[in-house]
Amino acid sequence: MLRLALPVIAADLGWISMGLVDTLMVGPLGPAAIGAVGTGSILYMAVMMVGFGVLFNFTSVFTYVNFHLAAPPYLFSSTLLGAIFVTYLAGSLLVPWIGRGVALFGRRNFVLGIIAVWVVGALLLLAPPVGIIIAGLATCAACGLLCQATSTSYVITIAKEGRSSAVGLYASIFYIGGSAGAFLTGFAWNAAGWIGCVVMILAMQLIVAAIVALAWER
Repeated sequence: MLRLALPVIAADLGWISMGLVDTLMVGPLGPAAIGAVGTGSILYMAVMMVGFGVLFNFTSVFTYVNFHLAAPPYLFSSTLLGAIFVTYLAGSLLVPWIGRGVALFGRRNFVLGIIAVWVVGALLLLAPPVGIIIAGLATCAACGLLCQATSTSYVITIAKEGRSSAVGLYASIFYIGGSAGAFLTGFAWNAAGWIGCVVMILAMQLIVAAIVALAWER
């Protein structure tokens, strides 16, 4: 528990420190400047939380689906369990089209559409047939990679200066999300098995969708 808590505490302290420094730097410019910095911080944090949710779901899905498929009636061998990661290729094929999707629908609507498809993919994971589960994994992998690439590009867009630092902080939050997904979904597995895992995955997808809908610019 402490291993999970310490990175989260460090990230929170980082956000508090950034807010304090921002206020000290722009305070002399007046309330309008402070408000502008606050608005920018909210947008930036909203993008960070999407990154958190993306890897949370990735680790949740691809960690616990192994337990699901290794158990009866599937009894996948270690070779077959390793082969499920081939589904990542679905996202690799679609990522080059992100720019066109954002230009056509707008960044916010594009990501919300991806999350809607992602929800469908997660629901497919509950079906008994192996073929449908694999289709669900491919859908989840593709949608996760698309959200990740779109979020990373958004960080670069909104960070007018210090872009390398902004991307670095995004990556830190991203990997904290992965740790949280692997750890917290274990409680869902212990409580309700694979169904509990999928419910947690769906809950995180809805949280990410709400953040995008409320805080991302069009």
